[in-house]
Amino acid sequence: NRLNAIIWGLKWEISSGPGIRCIDAKNFDRHNIPMAFFQEKLLWDITELLRFEHTGEFGFDFETGRYGTAYVMAGFVFAPDGIVSVALRFTNDYDDVNSEVINEHKVILSLEIPIRNSSTK
Repeated sequence: NRLNAIIWGLKWEISSGPGIRCIDAKNFDRHNIPMAFFQEKLLWDITELLRFEHTGEFGFDFETGRYGTAYVMAGFVFAPDGIVSVALRFTNDYDDVNSEVINEHKVILSLEIPIRNSSTK
């Protein structure tokens, strides 16, 4: 399932469905886990130069309901057209599968070079 919405300069997509997660983790005897997933992505062009981005992905174990996963990203991108963009993003990655790292946070500052082929303008 997929739903798209464009309102007031916002671009929002949501989708959901089943999937299989393949895991190779210490002290975890299951390797292929049937999962239910929900994903969403939001882009908002605040101005011609500044964009807000948000992504979320959430899943849970279909068979037992005991294990879940979540990834959330939010950030701002300063993106002059055709010039190197500067992005500042925050991510949170949660996974309660039997591992040593359950929750991980990142702050990422990146320079992004636009690569376009000659036929797209």
